[in-house]
Amino acid sequence: MASIPLLDAVGALSNTGLIACVVLGAAFDAPGMAAQDSELPKLGHVAGLSVERVSSLKAVIGNVAILGGPALGGAAIGLLGAAPTLGLTAFCSVLAGLLGAWVLPARAARTMTTTATLSMRAGVAFLWSEPLLRPLFGIVMIFVGIVGANGSVIMPALFVDAGRQVAELGLFSSMMGAGGLLGIAIHASVGARISAQNWLAVAFCGSAVGSLLLSQLPGVPVLMLLGALVGLLTGSVSPILNAAIYNRTPPELLGRVLGTVSAVMLSASPMVMLAAGAFVDLAGPLPGLVVSAVFAGLVALLSLRLQFATRNLRAPAPTPSHLRTTVAIKGSFRGAEF
Repeated sequence: MASIPLLDAVGALSNTGLIACVVLGAAFDAPGMAAQDSELPKLGHVAGLSVERVSSLKAVIGNVAILGGPALGGAAIGLLGAAPTLGLTAFCSVLAGLLGAWVLPARAARTMTTTATLSMRAGVAFLWSEPLLRPLFGIVMIFVGIVGANGSVIMPALFVDAGRQVAELGLFSSMMGAGGLLGIAIHASVGARISAQNWLAVAFCGSAVGSLLLSQLPGVPVLMLLGALVGLLTGSVSPILNAAIYNRTPPELLGRVLGTVSAVMLSASPMVMLAAGAFVDLAGPLPGLVVSAVFAGLVALLSLRLQFATRNLRAPAPTPSHLRTTVAIKGSFRGAEF
């Protein structure tokens, strides 16, 4: 990222150079995110938070960044310019890495491992053999495909066919994002009081009902309320999947499993979009929403059969000496921060 403003400053930034910088950044993005996520359980232990709460808080922060990031980036570009904003972003990334290295416990000595254990194949094999993660990941993949197809293909086609304004769809998406943020926050606060099966069943049923109601093309106020409600009900899905992965994956395999999950999700999304587009061309957007509602109802039923038995394979990590006092002082605020 920092290479773009540097090349621009010396007058050497070309289209080829820009594409190369973007590809290079993207190549390190997914592994970096997997490595970042694999450290979250340690960070939660340092702050005295459960894995479930850490997962929910991470999702809250991510949604806040998605909602507020574009506005903040636009303001920075207006005040500083594009190149300085990229430089500032790169500096913040470096600062985040240094902060993580300082806060997180020192990595323990590596145990006896083999090349096979450290390969991506080991992550795939573990994910396939784990009795909860395999069906849970499959169910969440179907749900993510439903949401992606609705938002990217089916609903835009439905609004265009009905002569509705595209801005109305934007309002629905914005309200869904805001509702999702509230849903994640609620799950972070009271998630442990309700079983994960019930959280997922409510989320998937909410998506099914939302798809059916959207097929009626309600007015803007109802559309915005519906978007907020769907986001509120479905906000807990991602934290539940992440918490299950953290709790049931051995630490030495966590990065490989997270990388496998990210790779499968990213590679499956284009195929789902193509299939949704072909179905809409063949049958129309209205039947597409009905089919997505049926699939959401099916995954709701399947989610009730999942067995979320406690299986924490994670040994507690030592708290760094420079954080013990801080964590003790902030003990009364653990429910609100990490």
